Amino acid sequence: GGGGDDGKRRALTITHGLPRYFSSADDRTRRRAWLLWPVSVERGLDVVIKNLAALHAATGFDPDFRLFVCHHATGYHGLTRLESADRRLVVTGMLPPHKLATMYRACSLFVFPSSVPEAFSLASWECMAHGVIPVAYGRGALASLADCGANLVRTGDEAGLVAKAAALLAAPVVMTAARRRLL
Repeated sequence: GGGGDDGKRRALTITHGLPRYFSSADDRTRRRAWLLWPVSVERGLDVVIKNLAALHAATGFDPDFRLFVCHHATGYHGLTRLESADRRLVVTGMLPPHKLATMYRACSLFVFPSSVPEAFSLASWECMAHGVIPVAYGRGALASLADCGANLVRTGDEAGLVAKAAALLAAPVVMTAARRRLL
């Protein structure tokens, strides 16, 4: 059978939603030069990695600059292999909610050049709820995030995406103000 009462009895309900470890706009625990990647590696991470040097330069080559990938290094289906000798790239793997919330409170930007028309993007909302500023392509449901304070560029405008992210990384006062608007 494919549904009805039999399907409901066999269904597994998984509770999901924003972790309730919200952050304030207080930047004392926030690392200006830390980027966060809490989604699958297939959704544009290659663009961010390709532009790490430009993003790092925007921080004045802050030695603390890092990109934290809080997801499987092999993608959802093991089709991707994320490997890099670049010390700026830190792969944490999937984190339990309380540890992911710690990352949310520590990181500044979520640079998200997703090439798929996102239906909702829970990761973007989680980032915003914790003060991590999304810089993304305005495609699919991500387009609605502009009204909430996310920084969006035209889909495929990689240079524009990097320029917006770099401008925020280069201006801590502007980034703090943007974070307060998000929260």
